[in-house]
Amino acid sequence: MGKEKVLIIGYSVFAISTALMLLISANTFYTYVLAAIFGLYIGISETVQRAVVPRYVISELRGTAYGLYNVVMGITFFAASVVFGFLWDNYNLHTAVYYSIIVTIAAISGMLIFVRRYSDPPRRGL
Repeated sequence: MGKEKVLIIGYSVFAISTALMLLISANTFYTYVLAAIFGLYIGISETVQRAVVPRYVISELRGTAYGLYNVVMGITFFAASVVFGFLWDNYNLHTAVYYSIIVTIAAISGMLIFVRRYSDPPRRGL
């Protein structure tokens, strides 16, 4: 199937878990379902994202690539959390969830374009 396509599936699972936040009320069962689906997203995407890094980098730059990957992930996770929290605090949960879904759809679209364009990258320096 390919790691990049698995990432698209993982991002789609995230979109589903985010959309489910709109359905959660005071029912504890729905909270557990949401947590399980979000855990599925984490299990799919976090490991596969790290596994994709060496595919696009020559072996001499692999350590630098992982460092850059972690810096970018940390900064973007922080920024996304700040924006989500701001929207939830200043507007409501629905606005924050819609923001998250829109950004997730953009990420899925970007990955689809990437997969179509670079479906079989050359293996250099391996």
